[in-house]
Amino acid sequence: MPNRFSQIMVVLLTGSAVHAQSVGIGTTTPLSSAQLDITSTTKGVLVPRMTTVERISISTPAKGLLVFDNTSSSFWVYDGTVWTEILSGKTGWTLNGNTGTNPLTNFIGTTDNSPIRFRIQNQPAGILDSASNETYFGYGSGKASAGTVFLGNTGIGFKAMNSNISGAGNTAVGTNALFSCTNAIFSTAIGNSTLYSNTTGAQNTAIGAYAMQLNTTGGFNTALGAVSLNENISGKIILLPGPMQCSIMLPVIIILLWELMF
Repeated sequence: MPNRFSQIMVVLLTGSAVHAQSVGIGTTTPLSSAQLDITSTTKGVLVPRMTTVERISISTPAKGLLVFDNTSSSFWVYDGTVWTEILSGKTGWTLNGNTGTNPLTNFIGTTDNSPIRFRIQNQPAGILDSASNETYFGYGSGKASAGTVFLGNTGIGFKAMNSNISGAGNTAVGTNALFSCTNAIFSTAIGNSTLYSNTTGAQNTAIGAYAMQLNTTGGFNTALGAVSLNENISGKIILLPGPMQCSIMLPVIIILLWELMF
């Protein structure tokens, strides 16, 4: 009886209606899926407004509780565990860009030591990790990186350092540069597919497209120029600029020329 009386009073006081447990304000045909249907073209619903201090001081907030925070000028909802800000064009980054941003206070990032990860098609496409000192940019770059220990790697380009797990101090710039590297250290690869097959070879420097492409375990090599040392697999040699020209022969050539001239 009290509930029925309350429903009647709502109708009398608001000029609205109650249908099958749906309450309508400003409408005589409230939607059946809504417990409360408020209709108006000139007014809105005003939820409780309070400061941040007042919001977080609410005792045992109910899940779904909604308030407007005057301090942050935004809506907040309690998800059952923590308060979550409802983002808008002024409080969050939108798909169409934002206006009126302040570079001194607005940024994309974190306020703790957690890394930032980017994805394309739900696949790794970039990592910024201050804990492991790793930086990756490009689809598939640093894909296998766990980022749990200090590694200090930099991979820039499509699938650069794609397979790295525990290698440290490496720099890869270019499509597929150091692609197969798993735990090599202090190697530098600059160019398309440079040091592509290198897995554990350490302290190699290869500059040029496909330079040292087939090297797997060879270390302490220097290759300068496109396709230089391309077929080296495990050797330790220093290369002159140009495809597969081994500078280990340079001293011999100089001696021979010297003897011929004098």
